[in-house]
Amino acid sequence: MTPKELLTLIEFLKVDHNPDIALKVIQHFHDRMQADELLPDEKDLLCMWMQHVFPQVLAKKNANVAFGLEIGQGEHSRTDTTARDQTAAACVVLLMRRGKRWQEAIGDAANLLFRDGEGGKAVERAYAKYKGVFTSCPNEFLYERLLPHQLPS
Repeated sequence: MTPKELLTLIEFLKVDHNPDIALKVIQHFHDRMQADELLPDEKDLLCMWMQHVFPQVLAKKNANVAFGLEIGQGEHSRTDTTARDQTAAACVVLLMRRGKRWQEAIGDAANLLFRDGEGGKAVERAYAKYKGVFTSCPNEFLYERLLPHQLPS
């Protein structure tokens, strides 16, 4: 796994939980440390992730929750909107790269993904959640997230 791929997975875990992704990241770090092959970039990424995890553990959250392996007590599993949210965030990033202002990009993405003028707040939340990941991604990757939708002209 490349440092860029690892960064993407860690950024995701900072905003959501996914046991499969969490285990993949944990296994990666474990394997690299066991082999004494942790790269400098990976050390930085591990520190970045722990800056997210440690405060949660210190706040008495279960370690499995802090690492993204489980949902926290009192939280409930909501309808998974990950694919929709990633599509929305990718759309906003691409529209802004085309020169649209933030508010215009939010509105255009909402019109593309939701009916009857709804969805602006959902698109705003999705962009806020994924902008850290998607703003550094190439356009080709973002266009793949849009499928089957196409950006308005």
